[in-house]
Amino acid sequence: GLVMKELRGKADGGTVSAILKKEIQNILNQ
Repeated sequence: GLVMKELRGKADGGTVSAILKKEIQNILNQ
């Protein structure tokens, strides 16, 4: 229900943040 949606949203947010951090690191390292 609602709680699962909240948890999934937070997990997705964390995944997106991790991917963005990797992308930023790649850009900075070039």
